[in-house]
Formats: sequence, structure tokens, C-alpha cells
Amino acid sequence: MTKSIKRIVAFLCSFAMLLTMGNFQQSGVRVSAAENEYQPLTVDESQYDVESILSAKSLVSDAADRTADEEYNGYIQSLDSEAALSSKYYKITYKIKDTSSLTDDSKLFVFQPYTTAWEGWNDNYIYFKDAIKGDNDSYTSYIKVRDIKDSISDKNYATLAGINIYFVTASPQIELTDICTITIASEKTAADLYSSLTEAATGQVVTAVPISDMISALEAAGKTSAFTSNFTSTKYYYRAYAQVTRAHTYSQLGVGAYGSGASNAELLGSGLELKSQGASVQGQVHNGYGTEYVGQGIGAAGSGIYEFNIKDTGKWNNTSVTAETAGFRIYTKTKDTEAKLLGFVLYTDSNRKKAVENGAFTVNYDESGNYTGVSVGFDIPAKIESKDPDSTDTKPKSEAEYKYEAEEEIYDSIRSCNLLTVSDCVSEESYNKLKAATETAKEFLENIDGYTYDEIIEFYNNYMDTLRVATAQSIVGLANAINYCKSLKEEDYQTSFDDLNAAIEVAEPILEDASSKTDAELKAARDALEAERVKLVPKTSTAESSPKNFRILSKSQVIDEMAAGINLGNTMDGGLINPTETSWQAYKTTKEYIKALHDAGYNTVRIPVTWNGYINDDYTINEAWISRVQEIVDYCVDQDMYAIINIHHDGAANHDNRGDNTPTCWLDTYEWNIEKVYQKYAGVWKTIAERFKDYDEHLIFESMNEVTDAHGTATNEDTNVLNALNQLFVNTVRATGSNNL
Repeated sequence: MTKSIKRIVAFLCSFAMLLTMGNFQQSGVRVSAAENEYQPLTVDESQYDVESILSAKSLVSDAADRTADEEYNGYIQSLDSEAALSSKYYKITYKIKDTSSLTDDSKLFVFQPYTTAWEGWNDNYIYFKDAIKGDNDSYTSYIKVRDIKDSISDKNYATLAGINIYFVTASPQIELTDICTITIASEKTAADLYSSLTEAATGQVVTAVPISDMISALEAAGKTSAFTSNFTSTKYYYRAYAQVTRAHTYSQLGVGAYGSGASNAELLGSGLELKSQGASVQGQVHNGYGTEYVGQGIGAAGSGIYEFNIKDTGKWNNTSVTAETAGFRIYTKTKDTEAKLLGFVLYTDSNRKKAVENGAFTVNYDESGNYTGVSVGFDIPAKIESKDPDSTDTKPKSEAEYKYEAEEEIYDSIRSCNLLTVSDCVSEESYNKLKAATETAKEFLENIDGYTYDEIIEFYNNYMDTLRVATAQSIVGLANAINYCKSLKEEDYQTSFDDLNAAIEVAEPILEDASSKTDAELKAARDALEAERVKLVPKTSTAESSPKNFRILSKSQVIDEMAAGINLGNTMDGGLINPTETSWQAYKTTKEYIKALHDAGYNTVRIPVTWNGYINDDYTINEAWISRVQEIVDYCVDQDMYAIINIHHDGAANHDNRGDNTPTCWLDTYEWNIEKVYQKYAGVWKTIAERFKDYDEHLIFESMNEVTDAHGTATNEDTNVLNALNQLFVNTVRATGSNNL
């Protein structure tokens, strides 16, 4: 028994004990229900966020355009696909004055997901027995969103367009009063109090630096600046630097020049839309959820220092503007936002490349943080915050949200496991263990409110261990490689099985302890085993043949005879699936065209061939396709030209478990279950080689071309596979005998 399985067994025993303790929450009971009576679903709404989503115009079941005998009697409204599955429950409230004709099994409403299959009509009813009675003929019913998910066959809900809500009966009259989503309560933070800028706009100017203070600082330092002498007649440009020490999602603060015609720039909190705040907005201040979840504004770099790129000072040419009434300032427009101006640097050009002499100033404060004036010169801080959103702006989640995320992970895993078959697992035994664990997971999910977050995570991890051990592609790949190698018969090969048997003995213990191995270790074990397998040379075929005379040439002779070559591209490789000769270009190859190439001085024609789509289950090839390839080969050899054929981009659009590409090609060098690729590759080459084994030296085989995987190209990770494929190619072709020896 593996360590992972032992952990599962131990945990399942603990789970069984918890079940017997009866410490799970009841899901709710109907008014006056007997002990064994059906209990409708009830929800403690205090634990959730409840939001009305009612948009229906017609709120009664017996509207004039509806008929009493129509099962799905009245459309109420639809939920769009984005929001349809985002809540945990739907709540529907309604009034029924006369219930005398209703039984417990009377259908009142249906929540029907509309997909390409229009699913869920018969799965998501709210019955009268689900009605929880309130005052004045009012009723409330809940439905689990998870039940609606279960009625959708598409595992990833990719085809879901939304959920339609219908009245099911016209009589008695049902009056709808509300439809609500019930979602897991989010963490309530101080920032949530600021529901609008209007409510939060109670800020003030923090620090103002009049030009008169700058003049005083220059005089004290024995310096002069062109800026202070002509600020009313010349437009200047500047950068300002501020340190934010407290912020939240609705924070809004700015720095700028004050006085007639001056411009400003602002930073906004992560909860505000930058595009709606005007061109002066320079970016986002990191609210950094911290003390009391308001934030300390320290940002990603940990300094809280931001650089403001100001457009210009404007022209302070108003007669009322003086050195005392114009200057620079930092201000906040929201409460609980704190910042201070550190300094600014002036420039004469809009590109901020020509600094004003003696035009940089540091803003000074006393120990209590009170403004005391400025000094000449400013050292730009080394750590400047980015103005782009980052992780510090992410709102913290409540424990309930974390629990629900884990709950959804378990649910999604159960859905995935329900779709598995024995062939998807390492063995029938592992499949049965996984099915048993999945049944336990379903029970766990039904009673999940009785567990803490840590207990849910522990269960989830153990369940996922079972799933991985049963279905991990790396484990399945190694298991299949071992099983195939053990099925081979030594009498079919001319090579000794000693090295292969030794490799099997090494691989089997690794598979036994697979739960403790990484994917890389399992892949390495598989590759080592397959490397010995592909070295096996099948016995040479003794099938009847009529080989042409085959000349043995030296390398230099072959090169001389091949001479200039040309690629017959986009013809027999015209497409990835079911290629045609004219898929990617308009002309079919003719004998006359090949002769024209020969007469033009070419003596070699490479004929790329895509076989994908024409390969039968037994690895034979569609007769029309391989005959057309042979016809073009004959065009070449009849002119005493060399022809090259290959397997061409049958592996040009591959995928693996790290990507989501559509699996279109079979020659996948990163396929975990590589044994099936090897078998098909050898089978296809055997068919090709058998067909052409009697040709002379004028026909050349190229093992493969344009082989890629999810990386976009064959990489170093695939070197072992590529080497094995090439060895398999050599052994397979030679084993067909005749001139292929």
C-alpha cells in the first residue's frame, strides 16, 4: 500500500467517525415538519451577501399570454452566463393566496441553464415542498447553484449562455416578489465604508509651499533662480515627489501648482476608474491592505514614494498672483488618506530634460510632521513606486470565501472524476479506489459546513492525492510503457531482451512508489525504459519482394548525384488534418512539371507528406493518398531524379497537460503516454516502408519534420523522445527488408 493510499484510508476512517458524531449543521426544516418529513433547503442568510437581481416585468404566473396547460408556463427572466454560476444559492420569494390545489410535488419554478443542448429542464425544479412559509401568504425557496451545475453536461460550462427562470404552473396564481443571489460573505473592511467619492470627499490640503518660501530658501543659501524672478511670465514644467503613508481603495490625492492657470496631477486608489478621472490622473496609489484593512500606502517597493509628472505650472500672470499666493501643494480628497510632499524639480521644457538652475527644492518638516519650509536642492529617491496595480491592492478574503473556494475545488474534482473510465487510470484497482474516494467526497461535500477550513483543505489534499495516483499522466505513461514492454515476444526480434528486462526491473519499483515521485522522475524512468525498447530490431520481413538494382554509393557520390534540390511544399502536406494537394496552393503536381524541374537543373525533389487524417486504426494508410504520393515519387525517379518523402508536420500542432491547445496532431513529443505515439509512429513507417521497399537508391526516407509540442517547438525536454523516435524509424524501416535493409 502506498503512503498516499494509507493517508487516504486513515482520513476516511476519521471522516466516518465524524459522521457518527452528528456534528453537522442541519440544512433547514419546513415549518411543522415531522422528524422524517422532507426538509426543504434553508439558508442562514446572515452568513452571506444577499443581492436582489429581479428584473422581470411580469410577476404573476397567470398572465394573459400564458396557458394553464403549458408545463413551462411563464418566462420570468434570464441570468447572463458571467453571473449565472457565481453565487452559492438562488433565493426566490413569492406569494400564493390559495394553496389548496397544491401537493408537495407540485412544481412552482424551474431554473433552466440554456446551453447548446438546452439542459436542465427536468433537474432544477422548485416544488411546493421546497416552500418555506412566511407571513401573509408569502413563501421563500432556495436552490443550490451546484445543483444547476450538475444539470450541465459540459464539464467546464463553456457552452453555458445563462439561466432562464420560469413559472411552471399558471394555477393557482403565484406572485413573484424577488429573486436574489446568495454569495459567500466577503471580508468587510474599513474601505468598504467609502461607497462613493461623494461620501469620502472630506479631505484637505496637506501642505502648501508658497513661492515666497522658495525665495527665502534661495536667499539663505546665497543662490538665485530664474524661476522665482519670472514665475508670472514664463511657463515651467516640473516633477513632484510625495510619500503616501495611508491609503484605501477610494483614496484620491494629488500634487500640483496653485494659483491662476496651474495644473495638477492625481493618484487614485485601486477601487476607482482611472479613465473617468480626467487626463491629469497619473496612476494608482497602492492602498496596501494593512492596519484595519485601510492600508498603509507603502506600495510594492516598500517606500510609498510616488513620482508625479506634472504638465506645467501654468502662467501665473493674474495681477492678484503674488509670491505669497502662488506655489506648490499636496492635497487629499478623501478621508483616511495621508501623504506628504517631499520635494519637486523644475524644468524649462516639456520633456523635463533641461532642469532650471537652482530649481529643485526639498520640503522640510519638524519631528511632529509639521511643515517648516523648503531648502534648495532635492535628491530624487532611489525607490519609486510603480503606478500600476499590484498584489497589495487585492482585497483580503474572508475565511468563508477561502472555505468556499476549497469547496468548489472539491466539487470540480468530483465532476472530473465522474467522467473517468478505467482506461483513464493506472489500473482497475486504482480506478475502484478513486471511485470509492469520490463517493466519500460527495458525502463530505453535503456536510461541509460542519468542517473548518483546515479540515476541508486536508480532505481536499488527500482526495487529490488519490486522484493523482490513479490518473496522473506521468504514472499512466510509465505503467503503459511497462505493460507494453512486458507484452513483447522475444521470438519476434533479432535482438536480445536482456537489457529490456533489466530496464523493466528498474522501472517497476518506481511505478510502485509513484505517489512519492515527481513527474520529472516518472518521465525519466519512462524514457529510460523506452530507450531500451526502441533498440529492439524486429526480424527482417521475408515477404515477397522484387527489389530494383540498388547501387551502393559513397557520401560524396550521393551528394554529387543529388545536385540542386527543390522542395515540393504545400502540396502533399497541405493541411494538418485530411490534407489535400490543393489546400494551400492551387496546382496539382504533374509529370510535366517534374520534367521541367529536371530540365532546369534540379535533380532532387523533397516531397513533404502529411499522413494525419489518412491513417487507419491498424496503421495502414488510405490507399488513394499513399498511391498519389507514390505517383509523384515515380514522376521523379522516372527522370532519374532523387525523391525524399517523410512524415511532415503530423506533430505540428501538439499539446500537453500544461497547455490548452486543441489536440490536432498525433506525433506529440511531450505526450506522457508516449508508448501510444511510438506504436503509431512505427506502424505508419512500417506501412510506408513496405510500400516503397523495392525502390532503389533514388528514394530517400526522412524520419520526421516540423514536430512540436506545447512549447511551440521540440525542446531539450523532448531530446530523449526524439532520439527514440529516430531509432525506432531506423529499426522499423530496415525490418521491412528488400532494399530497405
